[in-house]
Amino acid sequence: MKKILCCAVFVSLATSAHATRPECQSLADKLDNIQAQQRLGYGAEKGKKLAEREKKAREKWWNCQNKRTKNKRKVKKKKQDTPSQASEKSNSLLSHPTGPLTNTIRISSKYKGRKQQMWLDYYQQPEQCEKPKRLNIFAFCMEDRQKQQQEFEQELLANKE
Repeated sequence: MKKILCCAVFVSLATSAHATRPECQSLADKLDNIQAQQRLGYGAEKGKKLAEREKKAREKWWNCQNKRTKNKRKVKKKKQDTPSQASEKSNSLLSHPTGPLTNTIRISSKYKGRKQQMWLDYYQQPEQCEKPKRLNIFAFCMEDRQKQQQEFEQELLANKE
């Protein structure tokens, strides 16, 4: 009698697990996957994580089976700014001293006016320095630029004398 009762309970549990509503099937599959991982060998830390994941997965599946859903928060859509409002906001961020763009980068050239144009005509950027993707290439480009600047300044001094 005990054997029949045990088998009946086992069969009822097995069939209840398979009687999953279609919309809850993905949750049931996830729960089965976690349980399968638990049947494999693992350490204490992984066991704790799997138990936690199983608990959450079982709760989600159970709520889905019983049509219990948590109240989802309604997300309010933000009104989009008109182009003039957007430009006003960006201008105020740029001009405000405590705004997010207070640490701006200023790029200034070493030379001004005619000397700058002479430098631009003189400098020959290597092809690999167009858009360097690795640090070692970037370093090479910086060293090459400095080397060319020194040569340019030496030529300027030689032409003045």
